[in-house]
Amino acid sequence: MKKQFLFVLFTIFISAFLFCQSSAPKKTKPANSVSTSRKNSNASGKKRNQQKAQTNAKNKQNSSKTANSKSKSKNSLWNIKSLDTARNVDYLDDFEKNVILEMNKARTNPKQYADLYIVPRLENFDGYNYVEKRMSAAGPYNRTTRTTEGPAAVKECINYMYNQSPRAPLLPSKALTCAARDHAETQVVTDQLGHKGVDGSTPFERIQNYGIFMATAENIFYCVDTARNTVVKFLIDDGVDSRGHRKNIMNRKYNLAGVGYAECKENRRDECVIDFAQSYTENE
Repeated sequence: MKKQFLFVLFTIFISAFLFCQSSAPKKTKPANSVSTSRKNSNASGKKRNQQKAQTNAKNKQNSSKTANSKSKSKNSLWNIKSLDTARNVDYLDDFEKNVILEMNKARTNPKQYADLYIVPRLENFDGYNYVEKRMSAAGPYNRTTRTTEGPAAVKECINYMYNQSPRAPLLPSKALTCAARDHAETQVVTDQLGHKGVDGSTPFERIQNYGIFMATAENIFYCVDTARNTVVKFLIDDGVDSRGHRKNIMNRKYNLAGVGYAECKENRRDECVIDFAQSYTENE
């Protein structure tokens, strides 16, 4: 009897214990806790990506502004409005107008022009080869030009420009432009070189066709590049012992200039001719 009573008591105790365990509240995680965490993580990631994209866009914009400001700052060293004497004429194209502008920048502040556009060229020499970094539709490439004198001509030009005082800017001349363009257009078609015209004419005779002049000169550049590079190469005058092209650009007695550019795609030729004059009276 006593054993039965203890057995019943033990059974009741066990049942009560199990009942308490089953009825105790279980700690559970929210059903969407994992997905919410992922959503929050994805949202944070998207936000970070957006912020990064905005930062990159701002950096590009700032670098673009910096590049533009550098270009503007270089031009701000000159009074461009007073030097861009050909900008409003209707007989020159943009390249021809820019050639006159570059010559005027060199004439009015020779040292500054040398510092900005000639001194940096010394870094691009490999012996007598001048290596320029260029950009094409296919991507960047190096353009190599074999020079006659190598960096020596550049150094000599820098020394010359450093020792020059300012001179007056050149004014454009329609008559000189016509004479220069006549020569350029006939030479690119006939594939001739030099100052002698296809008809045997001299620069002075071609200029006389359009007016009366006093003291003239002529520069010719083949395989034309940018307006600035055209003027810079004239100033360096590699391989020309007399440095005649440089002297013409920097000559104080010249007040007028005409620029004629021509291109012949069939011959793969282009040419820039510049005629200078001290004074000029155009034919009516």
